[in-house]
Amino acid sequence: QVTILYAWAVGGDKMRLPPNVGLRVGKGTSHELSTLQMHYNNPLGVAGAVDSSGVELTLTSELREHDMSMVMSGVPTNDLVRIPPGQTRFIIEASVELRLAAPAKTFAVGLHAHEAGIRIEAWLVREGVVVASLGVENPYNFQNQDFHQLAEEVELLPGDRVRIRCEYDTTSRSSCTQGGDKSSQEMCLHFMAVYPATSVAEMAVLESSFTEYVSDGVAAWSAMRSMERSGGPQSSWYVRTVAMARARRELGGFGLAVKKTCWRNCSERMMLAPAAAAAAA
Repeated sequence: QVTILYAWAVGGDKMRLPPNVGLRVGKGTSHELSTLQMHYNNPLGVAGAVDSSGVELTLTSELREHDMSMVMSGVPTNDLVRIPPGQTRFIIEASVELRLAAPAKTFAVGLHAHEAGIRIEAWLVREGVVVASLGVENPYNFQNQDFHQLAEEVELLPGDRVRIRCEYDTTSRSSCTQGGDKSSQEMCLHFMAVYPATSVAEMAVLESSFTEYVSDGVAAWSAMRSMERSGGPQSSWYVRTVAMARARRELGGFGLAVKKTCWRNCSERMMLAPAAAAAAA
């Protein structure tokens, strides 16, 4: 099984663990072998670029009381994520159940999107009620990402859920932005440093059923119609979207709240609801 021990992104600082928490590695542990994976972005194809990045680990033979685990929540990083162009504030919102075998605590969190991301926020939800903040980046800056130490550790219980809300600006784009590893593609992820590791039953949980809010259905429809005329996908969703957007202009705000049922290749069947529903959510 492949697990994430530690992650760093552009602009990040050192990650410091509490004095009673460590990451057990080496012979006889579940982490006898580790691999460093680097993601590079060179869209202009600059030749001769050199990098000297690395990770420095502080090791000790004096084991600390608790072992740490990294927990990742969010939405899949594939083409289930399809963000229309021309959006000033496109929103993805997901509720992900934590897979815990026993109570645990988190002391640091990280929120992650790519270049179109403008705001991310996460909350801990217990029995339908928000009980704690799990971080906010407002505004979110792809060039300045970091793991944030929480002012106070937050207790996590089996059955708790992470609610994450990611917002994107695609006004400078003329085609759909899909989920993926590239900086020009998108993600909506939340990371937590958790202890004890024995309480974590599953380290990565991605929710494929999530809610989307379109800020400008007309712009999305127009761009998609342009794609259609050039041989792209065709769907009656675009016709319904622009009709609903025009009919509901007086509501202001988002114009449309879009509940995901199927979103493939930017030609989908969608359930549409007025902006008032988005405001009430």
